[in-house]
Amino acid sequence: MARRELFLSSRSHKKGNVGIEVVVIIIILLAFGLFSIFTRYIFHEVNTDMQADQDMSNDSKTMMNNFDTKQASIFDNGFLLIFILLWIWGMVAAFMINSHPIFFVFTVIILIFVCIFAMMIGNSYQDITNDPDLASIVAQYPIQTWMLTHLLIVAIVVGFSIGFVAYAKMRNG
Repeated sequence: MARRELFLSSRSHKKGNVGIEVVVIIIILLAFGLFSIFTRYIFHEVNTDMQADQDMSNDSKTMMNNFDTKQASIFDNGFLLIFILLWIWGMVAAFMINSHPIFFVFTVIILIFVCIFAMMIGNSYQDITNDPDLASIVAQYPIQTWMLTHLLIVAIVVGFSIGFVAYAKMRNG
């Protein structure tokens, strides 16, 4: 019983985590996006070398080539899945926290700074992916590229939807 009370009491004192949740979502999306691009770049180079290797069997070459062709779509769809799950996580977490509507003003102010952070991260992503060596690889990730180059729009939509869930829920008693 004491453990449950400790959990509930620690949860009831958290009032304004909308900005932190959006920042966590942005960082995870950026990390996964860069990981998938650089993984694709490295794997494509390895596959090219393996296709040229005469010691490799044809079955191995076929298997590696099939994975090389499917890797971009798997990671791009995985990026979308991670985004949707993180968005749902943020809304559920915001719903579970007791929040007073007066804190909405502070949340909007924090979200302005989060949007500035999102613009800087989006511009950094564009600077990294504008490299001529990565241009053909980045083109294979349409969902990921759109979301990370339009990160400000994504942060605004996610931030205000999480804020809406946090402050528009019905209060008991």
